[in-house]
Amino acid sequence: ALTLAAWMFGAAATPYNDAARLYEGGEYLKAASLAAKGDTASSLALAARASLAHAIYVSAPSQRPTEVQRGAAFASKALTLDPGHVEARLQLVIALYQQARAASPISAFFQGYADEALSHLDAALRLEPENPWAHSALGGWHFEVVRRTHACQDPVRGQSNGGAHRLFQSHHSEAPKCRAAIQLRAGAAIQRPHH
Repeated sequence: ALTLAAWMFGAAATPYNDAARLYEGGEYLKAASLAAKGDTASSLALAARASLAHAIYVSAPSQRPTEVQRGAAFASKALTLDPGHVEARLQLVIALYQQARAASPISAFFQGYADEALSHLDAALRLEPENPWAHSALGGWHFEVVRRTHACQDPVRGQSNGGAHRLFQSHHSEAPKCRAAIQLRAGAAIQRPHH
């Protein structure tokens, strides 16, 4: 019976599951390293998520660009394995956002961060039209582009504060964790409509 229990425990413990537990425990670098050993899009998307979480919340500012690039590389590799992997697309959007924040507005424009991010968000929403994370990220995209360009609306890209607010509000009840993260990033912007 002990051997059967040990076998069942060993079978349940996969690198992905172990990496997910490390991630949930805040051990982002260990989680990224373990998840990166997996050969699936899901494990690489988890490696991207863990790398980006460490870059954003833990790393020193001088290390952030390298860690963001590492997360972007994991997400890109996941998309090579499975172009339909929505989380990998969303992790790549987060990496692009971080890269754009580190650049000047002109540099970010010429690097194409906003357009590439929008392309991934559009693809994610085509694959999963009701994905609250994708809708929230699209709302964040609107806010960030408007903030970075100091514009109220850009008819070419279609971003606006009102559009962002509607996206945040329409999907926040489906993903309470999204709303909390968005409130941290967007501050009071989610609480009031913009005109």
